[in-house]
Amino acid sequence: MTKTIDKLLVKFEFDRKELESVRTRKFLYLGIGFSLLFLMIFLPLAILQIA
Repeated sequence: MTKTIDKLLVKFEFDRKELESVRTRKFLYLGIGFSLLFLMIFLPLAILQIA
């Protein structure tokens, strides 16, 4: 999964040298994880609220 995320980030013109930094990578993965978690929790609630 991390290789897939790295390929996507390179497509969005993130610098490869910057991605090699462990700290940058950790924050990117945390951000992606939290946004996915947020979507998994709140999107179904919003859909149920509309219906």
